[in-house]
Amino acid sequence: MKMVCDLLRFVPNGQHFIVVENKKIDVFSVSDAQVVRSIELPGRIHAVDFIERGGEQPPVLVAGVEGATLHLVNYHPDVSPNVVQSIS
Repeated sequence: MKMVCDLLRFVPNGQHFIVVENKKIDVFSVSDAQVVRSIELPGRIHAVDFIERGGEQPPVLVAGVEGATLHLVNYHPDVSPNVVQSIS
């Protein structure tokens, strides 16, 4: 696999990693490097990280997008992601 990305982060459980390019986040499986989910946000993504919620709940993906907006995304590789909240 050869690609250029803006950011790369591993999901806390170590089973997936995310690749950010412009407005798009691709979630890859570590075991086979296949895309398992894609997330498109409304602006260029400048920063991403995960917030652990504890217990069995999946982490929240936090994305800093141009225009000084934070997007909080419910993250789970088996379920379609949804933006929980956008903060300007």
